[in-house]
Amino acid sequence: MTSKAYNPLKYKVSMLKDIVSRFEKGETREEFCAAHNIAEDTFSEWVKKIPEFAEAYARATTKAKAHYMKMAYDHMIEDKDGAKLNIALYNRVMNTRFNLPSQRKLKIKGLASKQKIQDKMTALLKSIEDGDLTSLEAVQMSRVVESVVKINEHSELEERIAQIEQAQKIDSRDEDFIEVNDEDETV
Repeated sequence: MTSKAYNPLKYKVSMLKDIVSRFEKGETREEFCAAHNIAEDTFSEWVKKIPEFAEAYARATTKAKAHYMKMAYDHMIEDKDGAKLNIALYNRVMNTRFNLPSQRKLKIKGLASKQKIQDKMTALLKSIEDGDLTSLEAVQMSRVVESVVKINEHSELEERIAQIEQAQKIDSRDEDFIEVNDEDETV
């Protein structure tokens, strides 16, 4: 069912350049509709029914994302303890502007099967390269991987300390211990 707001008569070819120009400056879909005195339903119908408008909208959205990325680089940097991106502000702007989910289920090919930390980080980099992860998601995932490594290292240290304490109780000698090469350990 077509909305009453859909008005193909208001469409003009000049809007193709205008939408790209407006989005490139960070303007929104709502601002475009207001400037052309059209309803958002009309806009949505044009995207569905007019291929060149859909293409211009896709290009405009890409330009808008580039605009907000530049804004992130230029204005969302905190200088406390060195320059850092204000990730919370960046995520809020991007999520609001592009209707991105604040959380999504991530599937990273090969991450679970990798044992060494270097291999896990390589899997994260490959996911960025393949477009499966944003760089911010990869940063967050690398923090998770680092946390898992620290937890594993902590558990191993506790186990070793417990073995040493047990050996001291029974008066074992150094020959009774097996030397482990840390490079052979896995995550």
